Amino acid sequence: MKLGKVEFCHFLQLIALFLCFSGMSQAELSRSRSKPYFQSGRSRTKRSWVWNQFFVLEEYMGSDPLYVGKLHSDVDKGDGSIKYILSGEGASSIFIIDENTGDIHATKRLDREEQAYYTLRAQALDRLTNKPVEPESEFVIKIQDINDNEPKFLDGPYTAGVPEMSPVDGGEHKWLQEWINADDPCSGYLKMFPQFLRSLRKLTALPNMDREAKDQYLLVIQAKDMVGGTTETSLFVIVIFFFLIQQSILSTDFAKDIDLGELDFEAKTSYTLRIEAANKDADPRFLSLGPFSDTTTVKIIVEDVDEPPVFSSPLYPMEVSEATQVGNIIGTVVAHDPDSSNSPVRYSIDRNTDLERYFNIDANSGVITTAKSLDRETNAIHNITVLAMESQNPSQVGRGYVAITILDINDNAPEFAMDYETTVCENAQPGQVIQKVSAVDKDEPSNGHQFYFSLTTDASNNHNFSLKDNKDNTASILTRRNGFRRQEQSVYYLPVFIVDSGSPSLSSTNTLTIRVCDCDADGIAQTCNAEAYVLPAGLSTGALIAILACGWL
Repeated sequence: MKLGKVEFCHFLQLIALFLCFSGMSQAELSRSRSKPYFQSGRSRTKRSWVWNQFFVLEEYMGSDPLYVGKLHSDVDKGDGSIKYILSGEGASSIFIIDENTGDIHATKRLDREEQAYYTLRAQALDRLTNKPVEPESEFVIKIQDINDNEPKFLDGPYTAGVPEMSPVDGGEHKWLQEWINADDPCSGYLKMFPQFLRSLRKLTALPNMDREAKDQYLLVIQAKDMVGGTTETSLFVIVIFFFLIQQSILSTDFAKDIDLGELDFEAKTSYTLRIEAANKDADPRFLSLGPFSDTTTVKIIVEDVDEPPVFSSPLYPMEVSEATQVGNIIGTVVAHDPDSSNSPVRYSIDRNTDLERYFNIDANSGVITTAKSLDRETNAIHNITVLAMESQNPSQVGRGYVAITILDINDNAPEFAMDYETTVCENAQPGQVIQKVSAVDKDEPSNGHQFYFSLTTDASNNHNFSLKDNKDNTASILTRRNGFRRQEQSVYYLPVFIVDSGSPSLSSTNTLTIRVCDCDADGIAQTCNAEAYVLPAGLSTGALIAILACGWL
């Protein structure tokens, strides 16, 4: 017996549906098999999760929670000593479990097209010890499909072309269409099989079609997916054009594309174009029917689109002294609604760009002020974003950018460039340079730094060391005498006074540590440890105290 096309299609559908349901049955059967489980101190048992159903119907609209299934363990004797726990996708939010009975319910409406299945984990715990009596088990709740989606054509409407005056043997043309259906193809609702039917869909053009008699045909194709029940349809439009051809080759002239640039409704609301199309390759047999050209007028209407506010400048550079008081005005930003409605604009600062909230902005005027004290040495430039929002449509937000430069004041005293510690040899000669020092200042004066060095007033008349200002932001420390002895004094502390050139100037006192060392002939220190000092016979205690008291000079 031979099968026709219709009988053959039905036969393929039955085979596909059988394979789909057979695959689901095998998957659920393998998922529900019990596995052996060993527990210390007990005999070998089997985990037994008992399910009353594996599928949940989508789009359930009942007032009560939808019953899904039941968990039950062989260890559960019905005395309330076992409680059941549910975790995983949708646990507590979509699926809930009665910890006493193991019954699972769905509390929300489910949509298979949004999520086809949920993977969850179940566990049975001893209520007193809260320890598991069964190992955690993973299972899947599948959402059973209902026919709630109509088939959709992906790229409609479709357009195809057929040469006019085509011969009968060349008039058969095939156009392949594709569609989608969001329903489960294995649920029995999907009637059409695109991979098979696509090869059968083709349109045959009639011979001797004259473009001048009729230049287009409109076809409406309907797709149905139901096998009984409510039918959902989707319309598919094919527009067929016929063009003048020469020697069976399609030949057309199209007007060149006109670039209008960026359109602005506020600048111009419409454009009028005059377009001419000419066929330069007309078939000589039809020249008497000419001219083969035509003109038309196209009017382009520019539609108004609600645009966000626009700032008067892409970047606002501003300057403020770090000595400015809180609340002082720094500058102003300006934005406006470019639409004809000219909606009022409200301003705010994007706090992601001003986390420390150094600045405020007036919501109506756009005036930016300081909200707290500024420190150039901490942050020399603040880059903030100002938001401009339409008062009539808060979703329309424009962004402006402000760069605030903090101007320096002389608020930091100079100091040693590093912690200096130097040595002096016991055999050093007077006038010998033992150390060169320099200074740094966190401030940045416009004319650069100029530092002045000297010894403090108390130390200026000491007999051990002197200081020479090199006039290049450095100073040299020199010896005033010879005959340094570690046994008499091993360490000297020399106070150095440094002043900057700011207005007003700032100063600081820094201490230079000088250790007395035993050196070789090249002046290289060998050891700087103080040696035991033996008092000469007859030296009084009062004389020793006088020596120690005057040792730093």
